[in-house]
Formats: sequence, structure tokens, C-alpha cells
Amino acid sequence: VSIHPLAIVLAIATGAVLAGIIGALLAVPALAFLNSAIRVLAAPDPAAEAAELAVGEEAVVVSARPDRPEKNS
Repeated sequence: VSIHPLAIVLAIATGAVLAGIIGALLAVPALAFLNSAIRVLAAPDPAAEAAELAVGEEAVVVSARPDRPEKNS
């Protein structure tokens, strides 16, 4: 998980102000969890993309009989 260093410093400072040393220690794992959760929730759904492609494609109709009747000589 790549988190910007400034975000880590701000998380530690906020955790220390809110909950003391325990808050400072738990701030970075909490930030990493939130970062991962937001990335997963914001990622596009691959199933939705596949459905869009399937809906956008035109259907091909294949006839079982020829357009012209064949002449049997």
C-alpha cells in the first residue's frame, strides 16, 4: 500500500491529538486500511464493463435456409 508521507504524518498527529500515544500507533494501520478500502470501492467493476461491451455489440443473425431456392436439375 503506497501512502503519501504527508498523509502518514498528518494521521499520526491526528491520532496523537485524539487518543494519545495509542492513537498515534494505530493511526498508520487505520490509514492504510481506509486507503485500501477506498481504492477497492472506487475501482471500476470489471463485470459492468463486460456487460456494457456485450450490450453494445450488434447481434449477428444467421439464416438456416438460403436466400434463393436452389435449382435441382
